[in-house]
Amino acid sequence: MDRLIADYLPPVFKGFHAFMGIVDGEQVAVEALWDAVQQALEEQFIETAEENGLSRWEKALGITSRASEDYAERRFRILAVMSSQLPYTIRELEKRLVFLCTQDGYEVELDHENFSLSVSVALEARSSLETVQKLLEKMVPANIVVSADLKYNQHLHWSVWTHQALSGYTHGQLRNEVLS
Repeated sequence: MDRLIADYLPPVFKGFHAFMGIVDGEQVAVEALWDAVQQALEEQFIETAEENGLSRWEKALGITSRASEDYAERRFRILAVMSSQLPYTIRELEKRLVFLCTQDGYEVELDHENFSLSVSVALEARSSLETVQKLLEKMVPANIVVSADLKYNQHLHWSVWTHQALSGYTHGQLRNEVLS
């Protein structure tokens, strides 16, 4: 910490070793208190919160975190839940999908006649699929049939490559993995 208690003592007391010993002993406690205040402030905001703050947000919003999630993924889920506002429109859904999956990370097909909505998430945004499914459950009216799945690689994507170049990959890798 850049603030030393000794700097706040009047010059008269700085010459006494007893006062300087007290100040040195208190400096450790003040630094610990200062760090605790800083940590408490950071726990109040989702962007800077860690375990204590994130668990409080999750409890308040009814989110169950998984042990495999890191802080960034937990923050992402909290922000996704908090960003939901009525009215829900297709434009609002697409804004949220851009936030979750990036601009080119999804495709939406709305069939008005059959009351169905299909969302395909790109392989690059595979980790967002569960969050997208929950978002659709919350946003889409109950009379619309919803499906969300991954947008797998198709033959058209690989047609510019030769068979020899593709022979190093399995069918599963070509279909399910992001390869460049």
